[in-house]
Amino acid sequence: MAGFIRYSKHKSKDRIVEYAAFCVASRREGPKKNFCENLGLVIDKQNGVFKNRARGTFIFTLQGGYKELREPFQAPKPAAPAPRLRREAHGKNQVMAFGEAWIASEILKRAGLQRRLEDSFYSPKLKDALLSLITYKLLGRESYYFSHEWWKSSYAQLLYPHALLEPQKIHESFQRLGAEDLRLSLLESYATFVLRTDPLSLKKTKPELALVDSPLWTPPSPAGESAHPFRRSRAKNGARLVWAMGPRSHLPIFFQACRGPEDNQLLLRETARELAAKGFKIGAVILDGGQYSESALDELARADGRFFARLGPNVKLYADLVGAHGDSLLDLSRFVALGKRSLFIKKAPVALFGRTLWAFVLLDLAARLDEIRDFSRSFLEEGLDATQANLKLKEKGVSVYLANGDFELEEAARWILASQEYTEIFDVGPGNPDLAPLSRHGWETLRGHLLTSFFSSAARAILSGIFARSSLSVAEVFRCLGTLFARAVPEEGVIVEEPSKKVSNIISLLNLSFPAAES
Repeated sequence: MAGFIRYSKHKSKDRIVEYAAFCVASRREGPKKNFCENLGLVIDKQNGVFKNRARGTFIFTLQGGYKELREPFQAPKPAAPAPRLRREAHGKNQVMAFGEAWIASEILKRAGLQRRLEDSFYSPKLKDALLSLITYKLLGRESYYFSHEWWKSSYAQLLYPHALLEPQKIHESFQRLGAEDLRLSLLESYATFVLRTDPLSLKKTKPELALVDSPLWTPPSPAGESAHPFRRSRAKNGARLVWAMGPRSHLPIFFQACRGPEDNQLLLRETARELAAKGFKIGAVILDGGQYSESALDELARADGRFFARLGPNVKLYADLVGAHGDSLLDLSRFVALGKRSLFIKKAPVALFGRTLWAFVLLDLAARLDEIRDFSRSFLEEGLDATQANLKLKEKGVSVYLANGDFELEEAARWILASQEYTEIFDVGPGNPDLAPLSRHGWETLRGHLLTSFFSSAARAILSGIFARSSLSVAEVFRCLGTLFARAVPEEGVIVEEPSKKVSNIISLLNLSFPAAES
């Protein structure tokens, strides 16, 4: 059939659609003109499938003309919209950081975690906010209140376009993420993911979880405010955390958060039952020092399970044990190295409350050096004499735990160190700049922060396990991929710059297909 098909593109809502017309050039009373017949919307350009009101869906080709579509036709998915670009001051396309956000998304998709989290959301804004913040914390960024600036200059803006991370809106994202029904849905989906997909080969090692009770914690008061939702008389409205994790994999599994000094024994029992119902086994319960008492130890002992109970420095038994064993800790026969932690541990039997327990006295070298440095600058100001100062100096970097089993030193160290990771998992350390502003916005906002930190820690543990198989570290991968940039070009998608040899080797080791162009 003589003639040609003319195509034209139009913008429709959030995507580009294409229309076509069949045109024939002809001279009728004067100069040559194109006489066109509308074919309508292009459904499948390659196979000549079109759709209009008069004919419905049909086939048209220059060779065969019009044909009926005898079988139901399933239209292909529309192409992803071209990225909406911001322009730089001089009119050039914005260059965005590509490598970090891209590889984090690819690995979490491969592990299955990202899909599990996405399935729990009905709101694209919340889903994109959580995934953006997880990536942001994975990269080791400090304050959430700078996350919007990172998002604007990163490939994350195309991966998670609906995220609300502006400083004036981020507390809304945390508040909505802190809703109890969403928290339970996310944690339920995540626990199923851990059991079914086994991201770190947990089923092969059959690990037992540490169920940990955290100290009663209160966020810092914002400057100039004497009272807020968390700091009233005697920290009545503080937060208590109970969480479970694998002491070897460092993979957090579950957490409960409640306001105020609730009955921690009840909270521990409820969490243990919930984990057992999900198919997990508790290897040891670790009680915080603030809950140490005869009744608490008696209840743990009667539960017929292993436990560790931390002694606070205000307990007389703590001072007695440090005084008896502190000077003999520095003995290489008591040295235990776990990761980057260097510990000296001594154990001794203790008769207490009519029971025979074991005391584990730990000296953490890194913590000792930090505490001694701080103490040496301040003890003169406190007016302590040399005898008092030396007694306090002996306690620096030392912690004491009671246990109902004669554990080997390394095994005891694993359980005890697991209990000390709550500030890292939940990002509630004293130097966190996010916490003072968060404390102004209420309980659900804080719970949203805890949830985001929990999943960031889970993602880091999963990435560490995957990268370890390739002799890589999370920090090394992100440091190298942080040098990779891309430019978003209309109609062409995301054009990635040529990767360095080291970046190419990392992508090859991880068995990823590097995208030459992403749309």
